[in-house]
Amino acid sequence: MEKGINVGEPSVDNASEQNGKDDLERRFSSLYRMVSAYAVLLRDKLFDVALATDDDVVHGRLLPSGWDAAIFLYWGEVFLWICGEPADDGHPIYDFVEERREAILTEVSHLTSDPILLTGRWVDFDGADDGYFAPFVVTIFCQDGPRGTLIAEGTFDWERQGGFHTVSHRIEESARQDVIIPLRAAGRGMIEAANDALYEGEWIDGILWQVNTGSKGRAIVSTKAG
Repeated sequence: MEKGINVGEPSVDNASEQNGKDDLERRFSSLYRMVSAYAVLLRDKLFDVALATDDDVVHGRLLPSGWDAAIFLYWGEVFLWICGEPADDGHPIYDFVEERREAILTEVSHLTSDPILLTGRWVDFDGADDGYFAPFVVTIFCQDGPRGTLIAEGTFDWERQGGFHTVSHRIEESARQDVIIPLRAAGRGMIEAANDALYEGEWIDGILWQVNTGSKGRAIVSTKAG
């Protein structure tokens, strides 16, 4: 089992303990797949598949350079990953989470009482010595399965006021049967403009977009600078 950080919530005991352990194991089986999938999504170029949408406007989040990272909160414990693998014991993400546990728990409690996964990047922004976890996707593990969505600007941003900016792109009706093409084209310009105007360097290397599709439901896709 991955290293866990107790963050002050009650844990299961006595007759409920085994059921709790079985439930945790089932969720981790799904969790492993999701962490791995998001690590690929954050690291690789956009998938070269057609993605149809009825959206007039598609919204996204600017993605900074860094290491893929994830925080999973389950019944008072926190499990941490870097690049799709459990974080090493000495990784500074443990201190980062421990120092902000009250803020993290407060924000999570406003969203759900179910297990929750925050996926994002571990970044060294503005030369910070210890690094910073920038979350972009939140996945809630409900009874009917996991539900993922992009995090709204300013939510779960514990260090940078407003965090990393959101962006939007209008999709013409003629482009909605393959929305990847206009998102790829628009993304390059948005990334360059954001680095020039907002971040004073090559900090932003991609955009995560949330697309509402008819057949696949809500999908998150990525575009890269290159």
